[in-house]
Amino acid sequence: MCLANGVAVEVIDTLHGMEVADPFRWLEDRTLPETEEWIALQQEKCDRYFDAIPEEYGAIKEELRRHLDVEVVDQPVRIADRYFFRRKNHGHERSCIFIRDANTGVERLLVEPDSADRYISVGIYRISPDGSVVAFYKQSGGSDKRSVHFVDVGSGRLLPIELPCGYLRGLVFRPELDGLFYCQEVAGTEHAIHFLSLLGDQEERVVFTCKRQGASKLSLIGDSNTLGATLIVERSGKRELDCWVANMHSKTEWTKVFAGADRSAFPLLYRDRLYILRAAAVPGASLVECDRHGNAQREIVPKQSGWILQVAFLGDVVYLCTQCGNRTFIHEWSLASQNGRRVENFEHGSVKVAKGVSCGESLFLVHEDYWQSPRLYEHNVVDGNVTLWHQNDADTFPATVAHRSALSSDDVSIPVTLIKKHDATSHAALVIPYGSFGNVVLPQYSAFMSLMVERGFTLVVPHVRGGGEGGAEWHESGRRRNKLRSVEDLISVVEQLPSFSEIGPGKVALYGASGGGLLVAAAAMRVPTLFQAIVSIGPLLDMLRYDRFGKARRWIEEFGTSEIEEDFVALYSYSPYHNIPSGEILPAFLFVTGDEDDRCDPAHVRKMVARLEEDSEGSRQILVDYSNHRGHAPGLPLEDRVESLARRGAFLLRELDLPLFHGGLQ
Repeated sequence: MCLANGVAVEVIDTLHGMEVADPFRWLEDRTLPETEEWIALQQEKCDRYFDAIPEEYGAIKEELRRHLDVEVVDQPVRIADRYFFRRKNHGHERSCIFIRDANTGVERLLVEPDSADRYISVGIYRISPDGSVVAFYKQSGGSDKRSVHFVDVGSGRLLPIELPCGYLRGLVFRPELDGLFYCQEVAGTEHAIHFLSLLGDQEERVVFTCKRQGASKLSLIGDSNTLGATLIVERSGKRELDCWVANMHSKTEWTKVFAGADRSAFPLLYRDRLYILRAAAVPGASLVECDRHGNAQREIVPKQSGWILQVAFLGDVVYLCTQCGNRTFIHEWSLASQNGRRVENFEHGSVKVAKGVSCGESLFLVHEDYWQSPRLYEHNVVDGNVTLWHQNDADTFPATVAHRSALSSDDVSIPVTLIKKHDATSHAALVIPYGSFGNVVLPQYSAFMSLMVERGFTLVVPHVRGGGEGGAEWHESGRRRNKLRSVEDLISVVEQLPSFSEIGPGKVALYGASGGGLLVAAAAMRVPTLFQAIVSIGPLLDMLRYDRFGKARRWIEEFGTSEIEEDFVALYSYSPYHNIPSGEILPAFLFVTGDEDDRCDPAHVRKMVARLEEDSEGSRQILVDYSNHRGHAPGLPLEDRVESLARRGAFLLRELDLPLFHGGLQ
């Protein structure tokens, strides 16, 4: 603790011969009453800001509720003649789980959230092979931790078993439905895979265990006969993959397939066969069938030119969602031969395999674009037909999408996507970067972003280095000790906006979440006069200590660690918490965070805001939208989502001095 009799004591660390001040170390401790008092004061300050602009806030909130309070369907699965899916109905705060007869269309409510706690949501986790038992999770707010419960589909009765609240790492039903295997990461326990009887005739037992080492992660995979255990563990500063397999019908004796593999080698089990998705994290991935020692036997899918984002086995084929540039495609490949074909041919936007359970006889696809809400399509594995299964009831808007480029400080062309209302004048730019983990920013619908376009913003998506738009080299050039390049790319794009858009100086806001939240804060510290307003959601901000919080230790390969001198130098050069400029007027800030975030710990925001308030000169606003229930994952009820998004919208309109309505919109 860094408080003495309630008075903060400045901490000074010596890192690789350099003294580094950390005056708000005490705010890392959430249990301190002083921390609780600090949060309460920030919440009051935030409330006062929006109470003072009731017209902007109220109008945006009403419009967002209209956009978001619609029917939304996700997590679809078909097994035999029944569909399983999750749906939020109009007028409801949360989603419920339903089943529907494929022949008659008759629906039945299967699982609904607890009425006693409005922050508990539910979702489909696994379904037994015959569709008679659904394993569903309960999630509190935006937490990544979930408990698992089981319902008998025929009777609707809850089974008297459940899995403890933790991080879901895999569940496999035995085909006889006498039990299941599961892996659940629970704080304070060793890594383990358990067997749990569904009949209540056996005690739960551990069938596999290994020591937890730092940020290691054990996961369970499996099919109808074989189990697989995969362990990602850090060794000598590098994250490696170990893999074992076992027959679930024997005494679960495990055989090691390989150890110390590059974590981009991803094992999969299907129909008692082992497949390895090679180089899954980079372009050029391939899928091969292997023996039980990990030796390649035959190639199923040859090397792909893009990234493989998803893999799903159904019937006699394997489906791949592959990304090339800023587009995604679905292909199916025969497991018997090297024959592949495109499943769909959407002319725009992005398409992915819908989040759910890949089983049964249908593959569900979700297609969306910046201006089009998600549509669910059902691909029949037997006849190959693709039909529209459900269209989420959300508005679309007439948009123009343009592709431009900006030149970086080291003369590299940075792709930029611009989205604006068709045939309308833009009054400001909302710049939305990401640029981490080799992820590609794909076309994606957002009711909030569509509303911002209606209000006169041009959305600007800079595909900065650190993302995956230019392949492995693009990611590498903005990763770890090169991370400052991502920040500089973002700055270059904004500086050159007037050359390829109608947006002039003084009308630029940055909006970033997670890795993007880090990026926008770092850019604002570097060139504060370039931006009017910053919205930073769930960010990393203290880059010298980020890997000491929650699950962030697993990101050392992406960002590095201050424990290594070369990494320290790079991290210190852009860490927002350590680079607040003195004597300069800063943009207005709205930080969004919450106690349930254990990926980007809310301590980052607490420390950053405290230091901004102490060190900055004349920042117009420094606000924190802080929630006890918000986490890194989606999961908040509708009213909370509407309120939080309305705050972001009203803040942007206010700080960029934009009128509430444009072109007669009411």
